[in-house]
Amino acid sequence: MLWHYSSLHNCACKVIEEQTLWGQTVCRVWLPNQDAVVRVPRSALRSLSADLLPEIRPLLLLRILPAEDG
Repeated sequence: MLWHYSSLHNCACKVIEEQTLWGQTVCRVWLPNQDAVVRVPRSALRSLSADLLPEIRPLLLLRILPAEDG
């Protein structure tokens, strides 16, 4: 699945499913900042560009890497 930028949520999201019904395409996306799965119109998503990746990479790593015990 591909990473996109949700203009509705102002964050990166991962598309996990895409459906077209009555000519409307809707995607189920995972929002890592909220740890939530929501439905978003395909028109509200845009491809992640290299310009956006440096901004979101630290946030994605925080969600993936476990916290250090200390």
